Amino acid sequence: MAASAFLKIGGQQAGCGAVHPPLVSIVVINRNYAEFIGATIDSIGQQDYPAFECIVVDDCSTDHSLAVIAEHTSGDPRFRVVALTDNFGQLAAAIEVLPQLSGNFVVFVDSDDILFPQFVSSHIQVHLALPAPVSFTSSNIIEADAQARVLVQGRHGFGDGLNLQKDRAGGLQDIASVVRLATVSDADYLSLSDITAMVPHYHTRWVWAPGSANVYRRSVLERVLPPVRLTTTHYSCDSHFIRLLHVTTGSAIINRQLSMYRIHDRNMYTAGPQLQATRWIRERHAKAIALQRLMVLQTYLCRAGDFNRMLAGERYWSTLDVLCNIENVSPRNYLGSRAAREILVGAFPELEAVFGLPTVVARLCERMSTRDVWITLRAAKELGVFLPHFVAAQFRRSCACMANAIRSR
Repeated sequence: MAASAFLKIGGQQAGCGAVHPPLVSIVVINRNYAEFIGATIDSIGQQDYPAFECIVVDDCSTDHSLAVIAEHTSGDPRFRVVALTDNFGQLAAAIEVLPQLSGNFVVFVDSDDILFPQFVSSHIQVHLALPAPVSFTSSNIIEADAQARVLVQGRHGFGDGLNLQKDRAGGLQDIASVVRLATVSDADYLSLSDITAMVPHYHTRWVWAPGSANVYRRSVLERVLPPVRLTTTHYSCDSHFIRLLHVTTGSAIINRQLSMYRIHDRNMYTAGPQLQATRWIRERHAKAIALQRLMVLQTYLCRAGDFNRMLAGERYWSTLDVLCNIENVSPRNYLGSRAAREILVGAFPELEAVFGLPTVVARLCERMSTRDVWITLRAAKELGVFLPHFVAAQFRRSCACMANAIRSR
């Protein structure tokens, strides 16, 4: 279908080839999933959205993945293959190929997942029709076993705390006034509007689906990359990008199952389907999860200047609180760990350059215990430089505590 015929503006064909739908870059990152990768590639080729490119990245597989990839991509100009000679891991591999992408939107697909035919068109239609643009959308999933047998019809906790019927901050703009995709009928558009909800940037509960269920704006992906070259293979794309992008711009969820997420004995993190009041995380990867969370914190602190410029309304420090609370811990407990203090010490020159020493000391004193602030500052600065600001910040905190105690009587 020609691009001009695929796009409608205000219910009319765009015409004249003057306006085109967004280009979507689909990145499949594979490591020794030869038994799954063929079906994943086939599901991408069956998308009803025509404007996409697919880059299949083989992350130094030692099985016959490359042969399967070649078989399923041969002769299709929408696909190209990148074979890495070192094992990067998912996030590092994604960063490696990011400069090669041409798309306005990006999807990182696990090589054992399946995208349903309307996955891309549904996400792009939502992106184009939201009341306010966000950095990513997340759709619901079907959880299945290695043989693609359905285990759970939706992700438990998806959209938790967001009432799609009452939170009409959700929903899409009026059907007659938005850019429309030809593959999304009027009925589909109205249905999408009913099941879509905006998630404000200050929302702190994890409400998104993992991995392949998310479609990101490329322009913001490049603004939240880690400040260091990754040396571990355990970092995932969704854990890094979702946290940082959500607190920056907010997000949106689509409560429709648009992809299938496999659960099997080789998943890195998930050991079973998500059931009520349970968490199925592989014990051997608990440390990797903690390291990923610290990488998110390091990115936010060490790139303080970039984030401060992005965040309207002088909300850098309140956004740090939201980022901590997504982990279900208070900023005091999160920032006070030994590993987090080491990150703070490394990020201190950047924080001081952006906000000034008095502000940094005051903000840390609001979010950490006196002991932890003292240890951090002693490691980052000479005693005589920070001491007056530290004493002043402690005095202000004591006054605020006394005032709160009086008001509560």
